Amino acid sequence: MRITISGPPGSGKTTACKTLSEKLGLEAVVFGKIFRQMAAERNMSLVEFGEL
Repeated sequence: MRITISGPPGSGKTTACKTLSEKLGLEAVVFGKIFRQMAAERNMSLVEFGEL
């Protein structure tokens, strides 16, 4: 099963994702966290990383 959650920054997507994954026993994949990690590994801001 795949469930996607989208919304503007600060709207509670990560919180909703974590809550839903715990209740349904599913793995949560939070792309914002992945993007931040990838940008940090390259010593880039999210804006710079997003322009690639």
